[in-house]
This record gives sequence, C-alpha cells and structure tokens, in this order.
Amino acid sequence: MTCTKVQEQLWELAIEDFDSLEPHLGQCRECAALAAAIREEQQSVEAGLAEFASAVPLREALVRARELKQPASSPAPARWKMLDSGLHWVAIAAAAAAALSVGLYTTVPGNPAAMVPQMPVEVPITVTSACVDLRKLEPGAIAGTLSEEAVECLVLRADDPDDPDLVKAVRLLTVNAFAMGDDEQWERFSTHLAAIEPEDASVAFKLAIHYSRNPGPDGQLNAHLSAERALKVAGVWSGETYVKRAGILHRLNVKATRSIWEERPREAREMARKAALDWLEFSVSESLPLEAPEAACLAVTGDPRCEE
Repeated sequence: MTCTKVQEQLWELAIEDFDSLEPHLGQCRECAALAAAIREEQQSVEAGLAEFASAVPLREALVRARELKQPASSPAPARWKMLDSGLHWVAIAAAAAAALSVGLYTTVPGNPAAMVPQMPVEVPITVTSACVDLRKLEPGAIAGTLSEEAVECLVLRADDPDDPDLVKAVRLLTVNAFAMGDDEQWERFSTHLAAIEPEDASVAFKLAIHYSRNPGPDGQLNAHLSAERALKVAGVWSGETYVKRAGILHRLNVKATRSIWEERPREAREMARKAALDWLEFSVSESLPLEAPEAACLAVTGDPRCEE
C-alpha cells in the first residue's frame, strides 16, 4: 500500500482500526508519525470531553440553570440576536464565509468577487514550475517538508476554481501544515477545504476538534458550527465509526454551546437547548448511557428531557 493510500486511510478510519495499517506503519516513519499525531489529538479531546461530561452533577446543573436564566445586563451583539431570532442557519453561513475570507484569501479592492492568496509572492511562480505533478509532492506533504516554492504554487492552484485538481491541491496544503505542526496554516487550509468539499465529514470533524481547544467565544462558536456541519453529513460513516464520531461531535457541540450560553445567557439559550436535545435523542437512538445528555438538558431547561 502506498503512502498516499495509507495517509487517506488514517484520516478516514477510526483510531481503533489503525491496526490494519500496521504492516505499512512499521516500515514508514512519516506515516507512523502522522498516525501517532492523530491518536494523540483525538485521545486528548476525548479525555477533555469525558471530564466535561462528568463534571456537572444533576443538582449542580439545576442550580446553574437557574443562575443562567437571569436576564443579561449588557446589550447583545448582532450575531447573538440573529441566533435568538431564528436566523440560525444564516449565522452559520455568514460565519463560514467570514472564516474563509479571513483565512486563505483576501479580496481585491474595487472587485469583491476577485480573490487572491494572502501569501506574498515576490517572484512570480507558475503552476508548471513547482506543482504540476501533485503526486510527486505527496511524500513531502506527508512529512511536512514541502518547499516554500511548492506551497506558493499550490496556493495559486487553490485560488483557481476551475483547476481540476483543486481539492487535491488544498488537501496537500492541509496535510503539509498538519505535519509541520502549523496550527494557523492548518486551520486556514482546512477551512478552505471544508468550503469546497462540504460533504467531507472528516474535515469538519477535525475542525470541530481543533476549534474546541480554543476556550474563547469565537473558538467555541466555530466549534459549534463545525460540529453541526459534520453531523449533517455524518451518514457517510457507518457502524462503530459512526457511533463514536457522532457521539464526539454531539459532546463537542454541547460543550461549545454551553460555553456560548454562559457568555450570552439570553440570546444563546435555544442553541444550547437544541444541542443538548440532539445529543439526548442520538443517545436514545443508539442505546447509549443517558446520564450525561440528561444532565446537559437539565442544565439548560431544568428538565432532564429538555422539555420546556
């Protein structure tokens, strides 16, 4: 099996299924390093989620719910009013567009429709000079060693919506940034990839995990948006992979919306209630333990079934 195929499998498979790739991982240092990084990232998030799920006893949750139901004293920003007035999906679309516009691209003055890469290019780089053959760049991307010239060339390809290999080019940028440990670039390219490949549940899944590590309101809002996006297309997974990943996404979503709700109790309460209810319904449908989702419901509504 080639490194390219193994790398694709590492991004798609559940961690417990990595054993099937051991014959290759035992011989390839780069692929083994990628597998170890993915394991460490997901295990760290799962540990944090487990701590979150067990940190709110039912009695404390009810007390906290009563406290958070008090009206907010400060005026709400427009984005929270949008959420409260039912324009939830408008807010999601706007946030996704904003994330893309400030990430990989910037607009040309006087021509908002034109997009150019943020990366400065002192010497003109052509596609044919550095990245015409994407397969030759795969080993370097997996190892995180793509040259500056190759990255600039790939960014040019990422800027061309008519490029037949647009998705492959952005994936190479994403993998290279991940292997380098460059969180900022990984976030930019992953956000771009999620925009051009909205059906890619794995990208949205990893973005939700990434944003959940940011304790600030913007990070938690992005975690919520990414989790919702991934849950919409979670049907691409099946069996235990679906149950495990969808469960992680629901817990991430509840954690994120609860954080937002604590920041804006009045405006974001319905968002937090819906996330808790979705987690409860998922747990019921998959015959999973109900204590944690019921506690989440209780914290928002005062009722373990999220009933008003």
